[in-house]
Amino acid sequence: LTHCYENFCEAEGSLVTFGFNFGPYDDHIIAAINKAAKHGRKAPDKLRSLYIGVYSNKDKKHIEEIKDKFKCKVHIYDAKTARVWG
Repeated sequence: LTHCYENFCEAEGSLVTFGFNFGPYDDHIIAAINKAAKHGRKAPDKLRSLYIGVYSNKDKKHIEEIKDKFKCKVHIYDAKTARVWG
């Protein structure tokens, strides 16, 4: 888990999530994403965008309610239309 957390802290460019809803026990993941977004502030290798897949209007509402917790641009997409596995 430490390895995964450290990779989130160093994410660059854009990060896409699929099947993850940033629930009440996921603040540490948000903190790691924010650490990546603030990395060097003006550095070209910082995390600039987060794409969050949602499956329902309830999921979308939840993400809209918490998107201000993120220090990067948040985009919401319909996970049902994403052809992740081919």
